Amino acid sequence: MVRMKTNELIKRINQNRRMFAEFDDGTISICDDAGKLLLEIRSEATNWLEIYGMINNFYDCFGKRSREYLSALIEEFLETPLKERFPEKKYRLRWLNDMDGDPNYADYSHGIWFWKTHKVNAKTYTEKELQQLKINNPRFASAIDVMKEPVEDD
Repeated sequence: MVRMKTNELIKRINQNRRMFAEFDDGTISICDDAGKLLLEIRSEATNWLEIYGMINNFYDCFGKRSREYLSALIEEFLETPLKERFPEKKYRLRWLNDMDGDPNYADYSHGIWFWKTHKVNAKTYTEKELQQLKINNPRFASAIDVMKEPVEDD
């Protein structure tokens, strides 16, 4: 079964010049290339009846190929289980500032701990990877919880 995350749906819609999509406050808004709102899909929608749509506008503004393209993407999204629609959160392990006041980030690879000065070079971990890291390093488990810093889209 094919899975489609919310960010992937938006990216693939935005690859078509005739339409664009945005995500705000739990809703994916799909507009035509003139900016006219066509569809609103709540992130927890599981079927077409839960999609708010301007059907007449949807039919009039796209050719058959664009309608089929968009319909196939939405169908794939609706078939994706809710818990799999959002990308997993990523974290860095924030350490102490160095003497210059720059933050350092902990990294763990092949049994060795080391530090990175720039967050762009710092390793990122999923929650599952952090849990495994705590199992492998039980003495650092509480420190790992405190050091956990969410990765924002920089």
